[in-house]
Amino acid sequence: MSGDYHLLKSKKGILGYKKVGHGNQVLLAFHGFGQDHTAFDPIVRELEKRFIIYSFDLFFHGGSEWHGNEPISKQEWATIISQFVNQENLSKFSLLGFSLGAKFALVILEAFEGAVESIYFISPDGIKRNIWYNLATRFPGRWFFKSLIKRPKRFHGILSLAQQLKLVDDSVIRFARSQMETERQRGKVYNSWVMFSKLQVSLPHIASIMKNQSIQTVLIVGTRDKLITAKDMKKLIAMNNQIKLEVVEAGHTNVIAKSAEVVKKIK
Repeated sequence: MSGDYHLLKSKKGILGYKKVGHGNQVLLAFHGFGQDHTAFDPIVRELEKRFIIYSFDLFFHGGSEWHGNEPISKQEWATIISQFVNQENLSKFSLLGFSLGAKFALVILEAFEGAVESIYFISPDGIKRNIWYNLATRFPGRWFFKSLIKRPKRFHGILSLAQQLKLVDDSVIRFARSQMETERQRGKVYNSWVMFSKLQVSLPHIASIMKNQSIQTVLIVGTRDKLITAKDMKKLIAMNNQIKLEVVEAGHTNVIAKSAEVVKKIK
């Protein structure tokens, strides 16, 4: 995919992003865990005539780095995006977020009221609170979670127990194992969970922003996705019946590709 890659330097990190497209609208895109800015290439191909697309690398992914010792706060993230918006001279833009990336987009929606035109979320994280996530990112759970980086047998033992007790769907177990195979992967999981733990928004607040500002909002989920489901979207949709829910035949790993046709048709 052609385009220019840029690095935005801030006090606590470096934010990498690729700029592609030549449309008259602007789209900011944020990928999921373990990916980079190329994750949206199937969608970019469909939208590059309509949008100028800035596809970001999340911190700890691709060319982006976070140098802070504490979790990134919503204000810090908003300040970085404000720096980016001023640098690119943007006044209006739309948001695209997949899974973990939706959390970053939600904070932008909250911080830049009046600037967001449309929202496209694919299997979005941050809509439904996850009890396991809350336990893992708070003390003493954070200490135990970090210990799993060096002691993977403990992690796999927990997964096996959860599988035996049928606490978690088998597909979720397989996904978790695939993301924790190497020490580097486990470190990325820890950083992504703990260092992004403060990027949480109030669901009623963002629902009211979407509704009061008539922001076109489309949520896309996969029929076989056990990590983030259509059921998880119900609470937000109940707060704002203008939100459109699209369901595609896909699991969590291939839902972006399957969403390209849906996004293409949205006006």
